[in-house]
Amino acid sequence: MKITTIGIDLAKEVFQIHGVDMHGKAVCASNCVEARLRGSLLTSNPA
Repeated sequence: MKITTIGIDLAKEVFQIHGVDMHGKAVCASNCVEARLRGSLLTSNPA
């Protein structure tokens, strides 16, 4: 499934990231620190 929407819960130290497909079904979920946020988004599969 392709990720169509990415949600990011911004916090002070750890960010929660989740991706959903076009049907609203969760495809992936992860957490990362600020330094890894850009890398996590760049490696996700764009729609």
